[in-house]
Amino acid sequence: MRTLLSIVLISLCFSLSAQETINYPYNPDGNADGTITVPDLQDFLGNYGSPFSPAEIMVGDTALSEWIQILYQALEDQQAVIESMQGAEHGLDSTAVANMIAEALPTPAAQIGEFRDGGVVFWVDASGQHGLVCDIQDLGMVEWGCEGTSILGADGTAIGSGQQNTIDILVGCSTVGIAADLCANSTAQGYNDWFLPGKDALYELYDKQNEINFSLLINGGSGFNEYYWSSSEYDANDAWKQYFLSGAQFNSYKSNISITHVRAIRVF
Repeated sequence: MRTLLSIVLISLCFSLSAQETINYPYNPDGNADGTITVPDLQDFLGNYGSPFSPAEIMVGDTALSEWIQILYQALEDQQAVIESMQGAEHGLDSTAVANMIAEALPTPAAQIGEFRDGGVVFWVDASGQHGLVCDIQDLGMVEWGCEGTSILGADGTAIGSGQQNTIDILVGCSTVGIAADLCANSTAQGYNDWFLPGKDALYELYDKQNEINFSLLINGGSGFNEYYWSSSEYDANDAWKQYFLSGAQFNSYKSNISITHVRAIRVF
């Protein structure tokens, strides 16, 4: 048996030594020309399965192949600028080059939970470049204001209506220190265009609270309490508020200050 095993092992060794050297697909520069291009990636990744196509991999809403072309074009454009500036005997440092390349590339889409423009992103529009951020902390517990008075125009509920609602509230209710007044006069994080969110934006804030709480906390803010005022009026006596434990929305007396908080938002 030992003799037979030895013969088998010797045969395997001779068989392996007679084969070609095994080339593992670990070098993405397939043609060894010093650059990694789309054909290199096709050959490289094709070793792991079906033929690779850059169009199959998406970065955001854009195919990888398009991003590669964008990067190539940006680099070519900036190289031309550099050469022209050098020809004109202008100095150019690495920071200036990096800034020019950054300006040539598409602006990344805003992300939910991102800290920017004075607050934390909780809603982004279809373009990915605009949306809403909330302040990192509450402004207090105050009344909505002017119970018994119908505020003309302050009944918008859709996302985007809060800014005009806030303006309308302040025109129709001169009480100092009400929810809309606190928001409109806030200068939190250096911005002065805060407003009281409308009914739907406030629900969106409730819905995204778990995604943005960490960002609120690490940037010196706080999470949410139970009840918050919206800027959407229900009628002369009531306004809409949001319950942050269940997502329920209901109308409440405008004079209610015992448990209702204020969290400002702004557009970016």
